[in-house]
Amino acid sequence: MASEAWRRRIGRTARGWLRPSRLALLAAAALLSGVAVVSAQTAPSSPPPTITVSGQATASQPPDIATIFGSVVSDADTPAAATNANSQALTAVINALKALGVTDADITTSGFSVSPRYSYTQPQPGEPTPPPQIVGYEAVNGISVQTKNLKGIGDLFAAMAAAGATNLSGPQYSIADPESLRIQAIAAATQDALQKARAAAAALGVQLGPVLSVSEGFSNAPPAVAAPPPPARSPIPAPTVAPPPVSPPSTLSASASVNVVFGIINPGLATPTP
Repeated sequence: MASEAWRRRIGRTARGWLRPSRLALLAAAALLSGVAVVSAQTAPSSPPPTITVSGQATASQPPDIATIFGSVVSDADTPAAATNANSQALTAVINALKALGVTDADITTSGFSVSPRYSYTQPQPGEPTPPPQIVGYEAVNGISVQTKNLKGIGDLFAAMAAAGATNLSGPQYSIADPESLRIQAIAAATQDALQKARAAAAALGVQLGPVLSVSEGFSNAPPAVAAPPPPARSPIPAPTVAPPPVSPPSTLSASASVNVVFGIINPGLATPTP
């Protein structure tokens, strides 16, 4: 009996030696967990394969607006008289334009100024140069006219000249809705990029995936409103005959460029380049 009890005690002791303690199990789990975290952090990650293309396009349409420019210059002995004379002369030019169907919304005045006119005397030999003398005042006002009647531009020039306007220039052509033309160019550039991406994918033997990013490279369009030049101080004599007919350009253009990045669905099928 004693020997049987002794064998049982030895068996329990041996099993205790072979069984790991709870503390040892937790330590081993923590160690393994730490190794797993380190492996996950240090494992290299490769970016997904992509195809990047750039598309360009130009959209065009005929101009539908023309702007012409001119000046009204008046001389008088006093600033007030010069201003009053200039106002009357400008009114005459505006009335001549309205007689041709131009509305107030299509007429813009800018750059009004009143400045003295000087007379300079040549000094006698050995004498100091005398100071310049004010001999009058000059009032200047700029005027610009916008019209959608591109065939009647010559008549507008003639009416302004006959009413006393000088420094006539133009026309400057534009488009009423340049943003629409710019959007057309961007849409066409995007289609160009898509065609290039499909061609590249077909050449590589892969399938084109989703669009990952799109960015606009550049775009431009004709101005919607022309800025009038500053009126000249020295008037050019008004023409006595009507100017020749004016021919507008056939089209105005807007250009655009876009950059598009596509994913690749089956990159493993790509044909290696020789």
